[in-house]
Amino acid sequence: MFENMDGDGEILAEFITESMENLDDLDTQLLTLEKDPGDKDVLNHVFRAIHTVKGGSGFLSVDEITTLSHKLENVLDDLRNDVLVCTPGILDVLLEGIDTLKKLMDILQEECEEPGSTKDTVFDLQPVLDKIEKIKDDKPPESGETEAASSEAPAPESDTTDEDEAFQNIIEENKKTFVEETKEYVGTIDNELIKLEKGDDVLEITEQVFRIVHNIKGNSAYLGFAKMEQLTHNFENILDELRKGNIKISPEICKLLFKTFDKFKALFEVVVNEGNDSGDEDIDGIVQEINTVLAGNISAPAETAVADESGLDQETKDIFVKNAEIHLATINNSIDQIKSGDKNEMTMDNLLRGFSSLTNAANYVNSSDLKRLMESNVNLATIIKAANKDITEEVIDVFVKSSANALQMVNAVETGGAGALDSSIIDALNKLCAEIKTKPAETAAKTAPPAAPVVPAKPPVESKKPEPPKKEEPKAKDAGGDKKKDKKGKVEQTIRVEHSKLDILMNLIGELIISRNQLDMLSEKIGTNYNLPEISKELNRASVSLGKISDDLQESIMSVRMIPVGTVFNKFPRVVRDLAKTKEKSIELNISGEETNLDKTIIEQIGDPLVHLIRNGVDHGVESPEDRKLANKPPTGTIDLRAYQKADNVIIEIEDNGKGMDPNVIRDKAVEKGIIDKEDADKLTSIEALNLIFEAGFSTAEKITDISGRGVGMDVVRNNIRKLGGHVYITSEKGVGSKFTLTLPLTLAIIRAIMIKLGDSTFAIPLNTIVETVKVPKEQIKTMKNKKVINLRGEVIGIVDLVALMEIPVNGRDEDCNLVPIVIMATESKKIGFVVDDLLKQQEIVIKPLVDFLSIIPGLSGATILGDGKIVLIIDPAEIVELATSSENTEITAA
Repeated sequence: MFENMDGDGEILAEFITESMENLDDLDTQLLTLEKDPGDKDVLNHVFRAIHTVKGGSGFLSVDEITTLSHKLENVLDDLRNDVLVCTPGILDVLLEGIDTLKKLMDILQEECEEPGSTKDTVFDLQPVLDKIEKIKDDKPPESGETEAASSEAPAPESDTTDEDEAFQNIIEENKKTFVEETKEYVGTIDNELIKLEKGDDVLEITEQVFRIVHNIKGNSAYLGFAKMEQLTHNFENILDELRKGNIKISPEICKLLFKTFDKFKALFEVVVNEGNDSGDEDIDGIVQEINTVLAGNISAPAETAVADESGLDQETKDIFVKNAEIHLATINNSIDQIKSGDKNEMTMDNLLRGFSSLTNAANYVNSSDLKRLMESNVNLATIIKAANKDITEEVIDVFVKSSANALQMVNAVETGGAGALDSSIIDALNKLCAEIKTKPAETAAKTAPPAAPVVPAKPPVESKKPEPPKKEEPKAKDAGGDKKKDKKGKVEQTIRVEHSKLDILMNLIGELIISRNQLDMLSEKIGTNYNLPEISKELNRASVSLGKISDDLQESIMSVRMIPVGTVFNKFPRVVRDLAKTKEKSIELNISGEETNLDKTIIEQIGDPLVHLIRNGVDHGVESPEDRKLANKPPTGTIDLRAYQKADNVIIEIEDNGKGMDPNVIRDKAVEKGIIDKEDADKLTSIEALNLIFEAGFSTAEKITDISGRGVGMDVVRNNIRKLGGHVYITSEKGVGSKFTLTLPLTLAIIRAIMIKLGDSTFAIPLNTIVETVKVPKEQIKTMKNKKVINLRGEVIGIVDLVALMEIPVNGRDEDCNLVPIVIMATESKKIGFVVDDLLKQQEIVIKPLVDFLSIIPGLSGATILGDGKIVLIIDPAEIVELATSSENTEITAA
């Protein structure tokens, strides 16, 4: 499969990651659209996401994904433009199409990870394509409606030329700079237009978008992109009238702005893929619409801007100066980094970008001297980069002089004066070019025509590199400048980090905590065993300081590992919708607390348990509309999925308002299936009876379906949650509904635990399962039905000797001590006390996995290392409670 696929592994991985992020959100968006078919905001969001996928797959020649996304895009475009009416049938096809895209992405990812592994994969796209085509066939025909064959046709090969290699590099770098900058601008314009539609800061947003479009127009003109120049010129016109107040913002104007911007993105995609804008993308229609709106809405002609001797009006000069200052800041910042020894590829790219961008700006205001100077700098920087040469002090010196001379010429444009070009700098640049490369490229740089088709080197996905000029933008002369930078900063500072790197950092934090505990032990040992209080105090102070550092580091790393549970929750509206339709039920899913953060490792593992619980709620919990009416309930049932943090745990609740569970029915089913005998079943409390549904092989379904009734699922839920150190609790009332509560630790790596003594050995018990620790007199321990119990504040709690339960050898126990230390733990419906030999201190421990034969010992979940280097085993609360309640040995051998 994907036989025509092009691009290296890194580019493909980037495309897959970003495409899956776009696609994952679309289920929720389309379900929102199902409730409000006329929501154009949602339609535009879905259209842009599919459009982005199509652009990336087209660049990489992933034909199957390009074909499907293109077909989906056409349907969405017709929906946006009211050519089609959004119906449940169309939504079903769109959802199926997005599911198919996800499957194709999965196959593509396998191909990236294991080249050749899926070459023989057979995946039939035709059924879903036929369904999409049927939508198009059923719509009313429109005059002039044709399919743009150019979007699926291969890009024409670039003509080869005999131009100097250095000149080709210059052209390629200029186009790469244009593409990278414009990608950055596209994201900004999208966000700003959405804010504009909401009526937020109309003047400030319009000014910002106008400046961006103005800059793109100048760059397009320089590179010879005639269509893009014409389109951005008209786009600029309507923005200009908005900011001057000649046009008021309205839904119609917003629609035109989005439509114009969508056309711009389509044209920009052609530039990215083909290296020019000479394709079949038609802009005449949108240009005519803009001119019609301008002619009909402008109440009075705008004042003509006054130009000085340079032929430039003040507004044009202001825009040029602002952009030039940004580009000079990039140049100077890069030179400073090079001076300090930072001569990596990114720094060189930023320097080259600054020179190229200032060249474009100079060309726009017809400053031939500044353009000539910057082209010479571009030439030298390109040759240095291509030849992989070291940047010498002489090169740095000429770059510094060039930047200073450029600033003089920029200031001259602002004041209307004449900026003198220092020709000695040009000579120095040319001399360095000749020294680095035998054939100088300076002449070609001077005489080069602006446009030659060059295939860009990057796919149409957003660049991961933040652009320094946006970070170090000089003080803007307009009041909105600082706000603009703050708004963009949040996007630019977002980076992806491989999870394995975070695991390495977490392991290092764990080692740091072990070292901190070691320092604590040394301090205590020196103070008590060797009676050196002063040294002990100094060590204690150092330990406290180290503890603060390690706590801050741990908190920082944990915050990076934390992601919102919404990343899992967002897929469930689609699950509930599809299952409810299958079962012919009406169910509404309410989600809350999706912003609650949880460790990424846990997030990745709770998906399957939550799916089981949601499916159980749809299938067994919520009744059919007819049954609900008979029970005097609304015909539409609800399932509430919520999350919140409580202390060091995250609580996830799945609650339905269905028929609830009958403990007696569950008892009978368990007995019928041989899970428990009748005598033991009759002794169970209602809560204990409800927990029988977690036993392997239990099911109340009368008929096996593809949703439930196979006797598997709920036991998997409990086991998976327990593996994560969590618990599942059930509450249910017949005729009212059921609630499943999942209690999960924030992280699996570092936990707080209490250290206990069992014989001569030390063990650790996680604190999140401990209700309390007590010491009770021996005489308060009673026997009931051959089992030991204590009465703790009116509550009878069974107790078990942990030494006997775990069969730990002991040399002898203190018989004289009258107080018995007990750790009381609770998991799900069970609460039990465990007798230990001694209660030690609480501390943070780092969990290490058990290996080999240790991993099969029941009651243990891992190990940790104490400060003195001693290895301590960690008790698994859930397993130890299970062992205790199923064990016949509940006698306390000694106290």
